[in-house]
Amino acid sequence: MRRSSRIAAIATSAALISGLYIYDVSAVGVPQVITCEDKFTMTFDRGLTLSPQNDITATLTDAKLLGCSGDAPVTQADYIGTGIGSAVTCATGGYKDKPGTDQRASWQTAAGQPPTDGQPTTSFTWDMQPIQDLLKSNNPLSGGITEGRYKGATWTVVLDPVKSKIDLTACATPAGLKSMVLDGTLTITLPPGVPALPA
Repeated sequence: MRRSSRIAAIATSAALISGLYIYDVSAVGVPQVITCEDKFTMTFDRGLTLSPQNDITATLTDAKLLGCSGDAPVTQADYIGTGIGSAVTCATGGYKDKPGTDQRASWQTAAGQPPTDGQPTTSFTWDMQPIQDLLKSNNPLSGGITEGRYKGATWTVVLDPVKSKIDLTACATPAGLKSMVLDGTLTITLPPGVPALPA
């Protein structure tokens, strides 16, 4: 009698513990958070100087998200984006996604894990403040995700001032600042009740 009670207690405990592993946290008011290392180059169609310029195009190239965690199938991504800024210098003005351009991330997944095609995509918007302020942790790049796996999420990128390379001295030259290499941490936050979509 005592032995059967003990077996029943063990079975109940095991069921409770396994239930914790498959419980959807989004259903209990806990946001899903995905983090990745973010490495990219930003180039400008005209060098940024100390004088304001209009309609400066900023293009994200060699852009990769690496070592992602928080969404088991997803491991990394390649992405592209183009921004437009008006009345910008190295120290003033912001950029937003350029209308009519492709803002998209293509997510890679671990072999054998769903989604099986390895290329679920996400469309996004972005907002960037003055170049001079980019390395301040209270002034990250930010945006929203409009389509795809993380539709409805927000994202931020806090840059690492040691790994990133922004030559602000170029701003005082006639050619201006033409490109910069940036490295930081991307955080995607899906609100409670909005799970990641399947591919």
